[in-house]
Parts: sequence; C-alpha cells; structure tokens
Amino acid sequence: MRVYSGKRILVTSNAFELSNSAGSSDVVTLFGIGEAAGTARYTDELRFVGNSAHATGAGARFWRFEARASDSGARFDFVSNWSDLSRTFSFATRPARANVHLQNTPADGLDPNQLIPPGPGAASQPSNVGP
Repeated sequence: MRVYSGKRILVTSNAFELSNSAGSSDVVTLFGIGEAAGTARYTDELRFVGNSAHATGAGARFWRFEARASDSGARFDFVSNWSDLSRTFSFATRPARANVHLQNTPADGLDPNQLIPPGPGAASQPSNVGP
C-alpha cells in the first residue's frame, strides 16, 4: 500500500500478506509528497488501527517513511497493529519533525523500542528495528 499524501486518512482492520519478499520490501510506504521540513500541508493525521502484516522471505518492513514523510510535521498514529516482521518501522532519513505515535496493546506484538531511528552518521540508512 502506498500513501502519497492525504489528510485524516484511517486505515483499519486489514490483513496485509507479502509472499516471497526479496530485498527491502515494504507493506505500507508513506511518501508525504509536497511536504517540506516541518510542514503538514498535504499529509497529516494518518491513523493505522488494528492492521496486521505477515511476510515470507527476507527484508520485509511493515511501515516505511520516505524522506519527505520523515521530515514533515505530519502526525502518524499507529494503534493496536500486529506484525511478525523483524523490521516494523523504517525511516529513509532520521525523523526530525514527524509526529509518530505508537499505542501498544497487549495483543498487537509491537514495542515502543521499534521506533528508534538510525544513529548518527546513518541518516540515509533505514532503521533496522524490530523485536
């Protein structure tokens, strides 16, 4: 699924399946087209609630933030989602301004530590985060 831009978008109750993924494959990619550093003119208030992702193969990521989404001022909410992927969140650049909120529930399998961005000097590399 690709979200190029939009406001007040709700994605809920989906079961994403990615079979035989090779390399870096993304289940959901957030682009933030038209955004500049700290802005939320075209992309804001995106909510992902009660979704799940399962993949076979290597390199799959659940959510991928491209550079404009990572650096925008947009708000992204992730509530009660589940994934068995080793890399749940990935950022093209260090998320300096994006408002990323994760609400964990006992059944979702996500952990706030999965939101750790890449360290200094690794800003152009995707985060390798996961359980």
